[in-house]
Amino acid sequence: MAVRVRVCVCVCVYVPAPCVDELLDLPPVAADEPLVTPVVAKHILGQAAAQLVVLASLVLHGKVRAQFTYSLTHR
Repeated sequence: MAVRVRVCVCVCVYVPAPCVDELLDLPPVAADEPLVTPVVAKHILGQAAAQLVVLASLVLHGKVRAQFTYSLTHR
């Protein structure tokens, strides 16, 4: 029960902007416009690159730095 409350509070805290009536007054977006704009694509690629760097550093150096134990073979 306590975990669900904490998750709900964290989700509510990180809402970027409240829903306002001005957003509803904007005209609709045309169906032929791209869903992912160039700026959004740049942000997605940047986030993916950052995650790959963190993952690679944990896989390659995590055993030494944080004493992670893992095995690539299931024996």
